[in-house]
Amino acid sequence: MIQPFQLKGQWFLPGSNDTISGLLRFSPGEPILLELYGSLSREFSDNSTVEIILGLTEKGKITLVNCYPINQNTTNGLLFVNYEPTHIFKGVYFNTIHSLHFRKVSFDLFNFYNWFSISGRSFEFSAPNQHFSLGYERMPAISFILKSDLNGEISFGNSLSTSLRTNSTEIRESLRITFNYTQKTKFLEILKDIDVLTKFVTLMSFEQSYPTSIQFMDPDYKEEFMGPTTTAVEKPIGCFFKDRLFNPAHSRKTPKTFFLDYSSVSSGFPGLIQKWYSMNQEMPEIFDLVLDHFNNRGYFKYHKFMECARAIEKLHGYLFNSTRIPIEKHQALVSNILTKVDLKDDPENENWLRNILRHNDPFLSQRIYEVIETYTNSYIQQHIKKAKNFGHRVTASRNYYTHFSEESKKRAEDGLKLLITTRKLRGIIISALLTELGIEKHIIEKGLQDHLIIPDTK
Repeated sequence: MIQPFQLKGQWFLPGSNDTISGLLRFSPGEPILLELYGSLSREFSDNSTVEIILGLTEKGKITLVNCYPINQNTTNGLLFVNYEPTHIFKGVYFNTIHSLHFRKVSFDLFNFYNWFSISGRSFEFSAPNQHFSLGYERMPAISFILKSDLNGEISFGNSLSTSLRTNSTEIRESLRITFNYTQKTKFLEILKDIDVLTKFVTLMSFEQSYPTSIQFMDPDYKEEFMGPTTTAVEKPIGCFFKDRLFNPAHSRKTPKTFFLDYSSVSSGFPGLIQKWYSMNQEMPEIFDLVLDHFNNRGYFKYHKFMECARAIEKLHGYLFNSTRIPIEKHQALVSNILTKVDLKDDPENENWLRNILRHNDPFLSQRIYEVIETYTNSYIQQHIKKAKNFGHRVTASRNYYTHFSEESKKRAEDGLKLLITTRKLRGIIISALLTELGIEKHIIEKGLQDHLIIPDTK
């Protein structure tokens, strides 16, 4: 997923014996490109998407999915056609998209291993005789359940290498996450589940995470290993795609630099990750709005403020009563007003009034105040002295950046003030989400103080 490659091969459509030479290019974060020295279609003007293109390369079988034609041209009588596939599958041919269903996936995430900050290595050194002892014991796997038909496991491994050239011995530790499904599942749905765990690592590290490798597996796809006996094992099927989250500028975290690390939640980790998954399923848009800040985090525009305003509004709707007045009382008030304002002979204005009166949602300022009061901590208290005033300022800015009217511009914040307000909103939302997740308040407070710094404008 993060290593570029190029594959030369012969490319063809499922069920066809006609092959065309071409080159497949993959570079992380960039669109996939298939360059064909010829056309898979007999029609020069055919611009339709090709569902599946198969290839036989020097690295084996390739399946390309949803291949969009991006250009075609002729040079000296030769036809060249370029396609942009959405996904690459290495190792197996799939004739239709409907066959891309799996029961298992194994993957790794950027910064996840370092988040655990645990090791099976042991080291002893005796000074008098210069005796060194280097050892390793595999750490036990961590099992968890995400939902009734999906369980997971985090397994730790190592590789031992020696080099005569450099006279060195190296132990390299790693981990793999495995999701096991009780039924065959669409690959796109599996990728969504991987994204949920990616979001977890992103928030825990306060740095954008992304998959560094993905391999699908299923009992229907096996390969044989020859030895004293022939053994059939599930064949790993590599998956590659353009990941908008990938950026080589994202930093690899070291122990003690995370928002919170594994040691803070180790005793309840299986329940924690299950709760995280459940919350993501129930309010995915809130997590998307908040965590998108870590992608291109050095870039700030008003739309990031608007994302936080939308997120806290939706968070309130999820956590609190989303009506300003009890429903029965509101209905009685509307009926009473419509009775006293007789507009039966003016149906147009009567409909207008009904539309005005039917709104019973709390104001944004009220939503912010209730979230602050419920999930307050020392970080919020330090940076937000008056919760109601803060809610009114956020509402005024939200109104301006929604309508851009001259009247609302006078009360709206911009520049550094808007950036600071956005950070405070993020602190409130993160406090609420982590509290609902079961994280202790003092851990949340320390993480915010260390990682979500509010500039001093005095």
